[in-house]
Amino acid sequence: MKAISLKFFVISVFCIICNYTHAQLSLTISEAKETFSKEIIDLDPIEGIYDVQNNVMVYSPDYGNQSTKQHFTWIIIKLDRYWEAEPHEKNDFVVISAEGSVKGFMGIIRKLSQESYYTFKGADARGREKNYRFYLENGVAFELKDQNYNGYASMNKHSTALKSYPTVLMYRDAFSAEAQKNAASSGTGFFLSNDGYIVTNNHVIENAQNGNIKITGINEDYNKSYMARVEVTDKQNDLAILKITDASPIMNVPYTFKFTTSSVGEECFVLGYPLISSMGKNIKLTNGIISSKTGFDGNIAQYQISAPVQPGNSGGPLFDKNGNIIGIVQAKHTQAENAGYAIKASYIRNLVELLPTTVSFPQRNSLNGKTLPQQVELASKSVCLIIVNGK
Repeated sequence: MKAISLKFFVISVFCIICNYTHAQLSLTISEAKETFSKEIIDLDPIEGIYDVQNNVMVYSPDYGNQSTKQHFTWIIIKLDRYWEAEPHEKNDFVVISAEGSVKGFMGIIRKLSQESYYTFKGADARGREKNYRFYLENGVAFELKDQNYNGYASMNKHSTALKSYPTVLMYRDAFSAEAQKNAASSGTGFFLSNDGYIVTNNHVIENAQNGNIKITGINEDYNKSYMARVEVTDKQNDLAILKITDASPIMNVPYTFKFTTSSVGEECFVLGYPLISSMGKNIKLTNGIISSKTGFDGNIAQYQISAPVQPGNSGGPLFDKNGNIIGIVQAKHTQAENAGYAIKASYIRNLVELLPTTVSFPQRNSLNGKTLPQQVELASKSVCLIIVNGK
């Protein structure tokens, strides 16, 4: 059994498939809504909650024309969301009446090979098997029509079913979010060591599909890209360490790491790749000061900085004036000018200890004592552009 518990009034699942006219089961609307909202991306178009209107016209010689209307709430849900269906049942859907004059199991719907065409197997009030072939229009509505004559009276029944849940807006939002999650995105990273380990933010790479992470801009070469895999992450502090899986480029990391806390008012600068779709792939420099030893909402793991940062700067290095890395750029305040946040470098040290191999931090700082333009020229070779889910 899976997420939803069924309430059986007849003995077995076998009855539902092989003798559906006698099977009875129930499912509440709230249970169905919970399942549909959680699994909306994977739903078949037929699945959902439907408002069903039956219009019945009966003609008899004695009484003439008589018409009635009936209202039902149907739940149509894939069979194997309840249990492991047999291979030949994979295209079957259970139809349950949750509200109306008749409640419980109504029949089985099976998907046909033609797009949006289905068959419905059910039974009428007298227990006679009924088979319908219908078309699901725009994923939200279908009709069932039935005519019969018993030698005395004729009956025409026309049922219209209109999906009420999930709503069109829910589908749109879910698929938009899924597309955004799988879309190409970019961020910044920087080398932790000469042997291909790279530091970035976890949020830069967490939506990578099938490990699709590419690194470019190493030694300022944007014509060459390398594949990378995630080695270790720290979701709480939004950090990740990657490892280049191709033949690692020849590196000479020119900076060192400073793990002690910097002071408010110290000069700092940021290197990164913000907004590459409009600003291009060349590395960008911004500078400022340490505005606070704590970050957003008093977060002690962050600095607040005045150096402007934008989307794409995430994961980039924050340097002090001596060329030491003191933090990793993480975010900007959307309601304040020049208020950005960087995770303190000391949190990288904790993450490095979780790597499967021993990695030594660089010991030689070639940036110390240089002018800012000289520091940028040297450091840029070890700051890279990270592209996730790109072609």
